[in-house]
Amino acid sequence: MTRFKITLVNCRGLHDSEKRKDVFNYLRESNSSIFCLQDTHCTNSDEKSVHAQWGHDILMSAGRSDARGTLTLLNNNTEIKILTVECDKNGNYIISNLLIENSYTITLVNLYGPNRDDPNFYNEIGNLIEDIETDFVITCGDWNVVQDFQLDCHNYVRENNIKNREEIGKLRNRYNLIDPWRINNPETKTYTRSRKNPLKQARLDFFLISEESVSYTHLTLPTRCSVY
Repeated sequence: MTRFKITLVNCRGLHDSEKRKDVFNYLRESNSSIFCLQDTHCTNSDEKSVHAQWGHDILMSAGRSDARGTLTLLNNNTEIKILTVECDKNGNYIISNLLIENSYTITLVNLYGPNRDDPNFYNEIGNLIEDIETDFVITCGDWNVVQDFQLDCHNYVRENNIKNREEIGKLRNRYNLIDPWRINNPETKTYTRSRKNPLKQARLDFFLISEESVSYTHLTLPTRCSVY
């Protein structure tokens, strides 16, 4: 089977056309097959310009110009056929079923999790995946919750969104999903989000994928476009 690469990026806003252009140029350099972006702040009125700037197929779940929004970008370096798409009306997820190189299918969940304890959000995603015939499930995004408070947080007084974490655990068990980074780094502490004064850090951005898909995918570590 063809091996393909997925890049995960929290954008912290792509509503500005110039920033979007810079970010897209940056992404093209990674030569990934698929890019999953969250917190885009792109609205329905931005869709045509986003498509034109990227130049290839896009899947978009619009948010507000100052909040939410998810975007899946497909590259032309891999043959990908879009079979089905389910988008959240609030810009929090895109669930797509994709045929890769006429060889196998993946159900790709690109999500921007709620920053509140809302386990129904993850239960809904689990139910939507259930009816899709696919070879592999790949979920990724900014989950706004950690999986292990001791390993994935620094300088937090208490654990947030505990019910969400529990529901994510159920999602993992339901579809036999693994965290590939954590399996390879069982005790490593690394973080995808940092705040200063006081310093607080957490690993909120990660992949959960079908264990069987590990041999066919290359997943880049999550990044946040704060340098633009």
